[in-house]
Amino acid sequence: MSARSPVPALLALVLSAAAAFAQCGQATRDVDVVVAIRDAPPFSAMSPSGFAEGFAIDIWTSVEHDLISEGAMTASEIVLCRSIAEQEAALIDGSVDVVISPLTITAQRMRSYDFS
Repeated sequence: MSARSPVPALLALVLSAAAAFAQCGQATRDVDVVVAIRDAPPFSAMSPSGFAEGFAIDIWTSVEHDLISEGAMTASEIVLCRSIAEQEAALIDGSVDVVISPLTITAQRMRSYDFS
């Protein structure tokens, strides 16, 4: 039995993690607003068919329709993040405009983000 090098497997793991992280804030089309969610049922989740669903999604859809009817925006896209840390990183780097998943309001977060 020959010993295999763990390097290719480790490299594949690192690259797949980087690709998964990059998807958090990357819209697939040109939109005015990129909205981040994470799986947090019943508030927000991605269905098996790839559609966002939940209470927070329903609220965002209503807000989006109002903004579109007022001419404030033309389209948004919802992207899935795997964690609060990914959502915060995407907000900080500007690749996400809004987070609609449940998030505990802390003093530190209040200094960094607008909650509504």
